[in-house]
Amino acid sequence: WERTYSDDLNNFKEYGDVGEIWFGKSNTLKVVRWIHTQLKLNKNDKIIDIGCGNGMTLVELVKQGFELLLGIDYSEKAVDLAREILTENNMPHVELKVCDILDPDHFDLPTDFKLAHDKGTYDAISLNPENPASKRQKYIENVHRILLPSGYLVLTSCNWTKEEIEKHLQN
Repeated sequence: WERTYSDDLNNFKEYGDVGEIWFGKSNTLKVVRWIHTQLKLNKNDKIIDIGCGNGMTLVELVKQGFELLLGIDYSEKAVDLAREILTENNMPHVELKVCDILDPDHFDLPTDFKLAHDKGTYDAISLNPENPASKRQKYIENVHRILLPSGYLVLTSCNWTKEEIEKHLQN
């Protein structure tokens, strides 16, 4: 991922191209609108974007009026790209952090998020050939740890059905 995001960062600096938007821009807009209209969050509720990549979901969340946003990604180059894109969009207040959601010993995240958003990270973890079930469980435990008891996880997946995800989360 470092090489991919390094190339994307160079393309953004040279041509203004933000790179790939996972699941497409229309899906991102649909999910962000759903968050805005259905979850009835306050503009100052804390939101974390897990696996923020280029930060485009964060851009759309800011456009919906949300203010307390944190994007995390284990790829330093992804965070660099997201920072450039957010700055270009006059959104430097969005916090970004290099962080691996699977490694709780090496991240210092608040535990008061009202919303955790994930668009593809759970899928990527699930596709890891080295003990994916254990990694999915660690992901669930760590997300649970950073969410408020009244918080939400909004997870977009192209690999799992709603029923399969619900079963994973219940176990």
